Amino acid sequence: MTTGAEQSPSLNAAVVLSQAGALLARAGGRALSHWGVTWPQALSLLALAEQAAPISATRLVEQLGLGRTAMTSVVDRLERNGWVLRRPSPVDRRTADLVLTDAGRTLVAAIRPVLDELTESFFAAVKARDLERLAADLARLRDGLAGRLT
Repeated sequence: MTTGAEQSPSLNAAVVLSQAGALLARAGGRALSHWGVTWPQALSLLALAEQAAPISATRLVEQLGLGRTAMTSVVDRLERNGWVLRRPSPVDRRTADLVLTDAGRTLVAAIRPVLDELTESFFAAVKARDLERLAADLARLRDGLAGRLT
């Protein structure tokens, strides 16, 4: 789908953002295929690696913006591959916390440089100051959307 002059600026931005996200996910999937990990799985592993303490799948959904069904599939695969463990939450017996395993940490260490290189090349056409502004604008967009969907 191309963007056309007949579209409103907001619809045009939404289309371009969706296209860019799909292309980044596809490029990420290709770059990660050697490890048998998908883009959403890699983002989940990175998010878990950056946590000071284990978090629930619900919290991970909130951080990544994935749907609950998609996140369940991602977490199931991460657990099946031995990269994540589900442990009963000491705070809420109805939920489980996600714990990154040693194998998961090793994988994160291996894929992080690949993801850094991929994203550097993906955003190479954008100046550093523009990239900072873009990230801030996208964060505001994300927060606004999250507020409407909760």
